[in-house]
Amino acid sequence: MEVERVIIIGHRGSMADRPENTMVSFERAVAAGAGGIECDVHLSSDNVPVVIHDPDTIRTTGISSTVEKTPARDLSSMDAGSYFSSIYEGEPVPLLEETAAWAAERNVTLHVELKEQLYHKDEETVAQILETLSPLNEKNIVISTFCHRYIPLIKKKNPAIEAALLTKSPFRRGPAYANLIQADSIHIRHTPQAAWYYSRWAGTGMSIRVYNVRNLVQLKRLSSAGVSGVIVDNPALMMRL
Repeated sequence: MEVERVIIIGHRGSMADRPENTMVSFERAVAAGAGGIECDVHLSSDNVPVVIHDPDTIRTTGISSTVEKTPARDLSSMDAGSYFSSIYEGEPVPLLEETAAWAAERNVTLHVELKEQLYHKDEETVAQILETLSPLNEKNIVISTFCHRYIPLIKKKNPAIEAALLTKSPFRRGPAYANLIQADSIHIRHTPQAAWYYSRWAGTGMSIRVYNVRNLVQLKRLSSAGVSGVIVDNPALMMRL
């Protein structure tokens, strides 16, 4: 589960060889040895957290429907597997509730990327996510988001849960900004420019996790830089190191 202190986290499960953000994808990542699972979450029209990346369902289900304007019952009945392969026809859009219960049974750390919600109030969004994650041990929950205004709300409601700021680009005073908004960690897209910051940020004691990691050469370099976790599309490949 670890490579020189680096935890392998399955990006949307094991999206390289399974339909993303589905239970079969999460199972595949854990079977490969991943130490954590990353999934994306939106709220349905009836305030139920559902596991799906895009704000619309068209890419992964073939049905054009805005997630936030669709009831959870309709979303969970959609086929989220066929877009990847007919082998996975009928694989449903999971609810966060069932995903959290699954992770709790397996003692797996669940990394929830909370997407910005356009039709729900911030406080309502955060409250629903935290309530749904309650079956999990707090130590096995990481909530990350590009919507940084959610982070202080998460920490206010439950200081014990780790909140991570997501960013696509590096910035000079990353840990200082993270502390300012009460983030516990930084999740950043891997690029040559971003790599310059990893060891500096990790040296402050803040957990740094990196996504967009594609191969074992990159993984070895990141482990040397003090990165604590990598979020990868193919956990089985990365576990070979």
